[in-house]
Amino acid sequence: MLAKSRSSSVLLSQAGALASALLGGLISGVFVVVLAVSLATLVYADTWPQFAGRAIAFVLVGTASLTFILALTSSYPGTIALTQDSPAAILAISIPASIRSIAGASPEEQFYTAVATILLTTVAVGVMMFLLGHFRLGRMIRFIPYSVIGGFLAATGWVLLRGGIEILIELPDNFAALPELVTLPMLIRWLPGVIVALALLVLLRRYRSAVLAPVLLVAGTLIFHAILLITQTPLDRAAELQLLVGPFPDGAVWQPPVSAHLLSVDPTHILSRLPGLAPLFVITIVSLLLNCSSLELAVGKDIDLNHELKATGAANVVSGLLGGMPGYHALSVSLITHLFTNFPTPETDP
Repeated sequence: MLAKSRSSSVLLSQAGALASALLGGLISGVFVVVLAVSLATLVYADTWPQFAGRAIAFVLVGTASLTFILALTSSYPGTIALTQDSPAAILAISIPASIRSIAGASPEEQFYTAVATILLTTVAVGVMMFLLGHFRLGRMIRFIPYSVIGGFLAATGWVLLRGGIEILIELPDNFAALPELVTLPMLIRWLPGVIVALALLVLLRRYRSAVLAPVLLVAGTLIFHAILLITQTPLDRAAELQLLVGPFPDGAVWQPPVSAHLLSVDPTHILSRLPGLAPLFVITIVSLLLNCSSLELAVGKDIDLNHELKATGAANVVSGLLGGMPGYHALSVSLITHLFTNFPTPETDP
C-alpha cells in the first residue's frame, strides 16, 4: 500500500514537472519570437519594408536553430538562447545606411546584399567564438574594463530606443512638424507603443520577476487584437495604418538564404562593410561571457565558459547560414526555465 502511494506520488510529481516545463517553455517561446520579430523589424523593415516578411522569416528560422542547438549542447540544460539586441543594434546602425549608398542598386539588390552581409557576419562571429573556446580563452573577459563595456551598452541602448521610435513613427525633420504627432492618425500609431513601454519600465522596476516581461507582451498583444475586434477593424486595415508588420509575400515566406539572389550579390559590397562591424564581434562575445557568468551565479551551477563559446559559436554558424543574426544566452529567459523546472522531487523534499 505504501509502495503504491509512493508510486502515485512520483507519477503526480512527474506530471506536475512536465506541465511546469511546458508552461515555462511556452512563456519563453513567446518572448523569443517577439524579440526576434522586433529585431528583424529594427534592422530591415524601416529601409526595406516591402521585404519585411522575408526578413522576419530569416531571423525566426535562424533564432529557432540557435535556440535548439544550444538547448542540446550547453553545459547548463536550461539555457535559452536567442537573437540578441546588442549585435542587432550595431547591424541596424551599420548595414542599412551603407548599403543604401550602393549606386544603381535596386531595393531588392540592396536587401539581399544586407542579408548576405549579416549572414557572413553571423557566421564569422560563430567561428571566432568557437576558436576562442577551443583555445580556452573564455576568461579573457577579466581584461576588458567596465568603462568599455558600459560605453558599448549605453550606445546600444540609445540605438534601440531610437530604433523603437522609428518603428512606430517617422521622426519629423524639424520642429515645425511636431504638432503632426498629436493628430489622431499619428496618436494611433505611437501611443499604444509608449503605453506598453511605460508599463514594462514601471512594472519591471517594481517587481523582479523573469516571467513578467513575456506576460506583459502577451497581454499587450491580446489587448491590441481585442480593440481591433471591438472596433471591427480588419487586419488588412490595421496593416494599412502601419499597426502591423508586413507585407508578407504569397507562398513560402522563408527561402534558403543561399539562393540565386544571394549568389548574384557583388562580394566587394559585402567585404568592404565587414571592417565597420568590428565592434559587433567584441560586444557579442563580451555579452555572451557576461550572461554566462551571471547565469552561473543565478542558478548556482558551474558553467564552462570555454564550452559555451564553442557551443554558441557552432550554433551561430548554423543560424547565420539560415539567415539569422548573432545570438547567445538570454539571462532573463533562461531564468524562466530555471524558475519553472527547478523544484525538489519527492525523494528530496524536506
